[in-house]
Amino acid sequence: MKKNLHTFVVMFLVLVVLPLQAQTYIFSNAGASGSYGPSQGQVNAAYTGTSLDGQVTINMQGIQEWTVPANGQYRIQVIGATGGNQNEPIVSVGHPADISGDFTLTAGVKTQIFFSSSGLVRRSSR
Repeated sequence: MKKNLHTFVVMFLVLVVLPLQAQTYIFSNAGASGSYGPSQGQVNAAYTGTSLDGQVTINMQGIQEWTVPANGQYRIQVIGATGGNQNEPIVSVGHPADISGDFTLTAGVKTQIFFSSSGLVRRSSR
């Protein structure tokens, strides 16, 4: 079983299935703050009426689990705060960091997502 670990500084994670039936999935911290992340109740409330309604579970406090619904190309976009510039004049402060990439994901792969004060970690496993 191969595990991949990707670390990003983020506030939101957006997954878009390309090119057939473009669907957007916007993950958030579900209103949780602190180091423990959201509960199942917070996740249920945050995603009610969205494309993630009923699709995200919390099996360990703060770690959101979502199963990839279909094989395909997914664009993953991560947006978050840049933080301080640590006296580096070429780094803009106050502008969101934004990174994206296209990934081939397999249906049935369980993806674990959690937000922390230092960023978001996404881990996929089968």
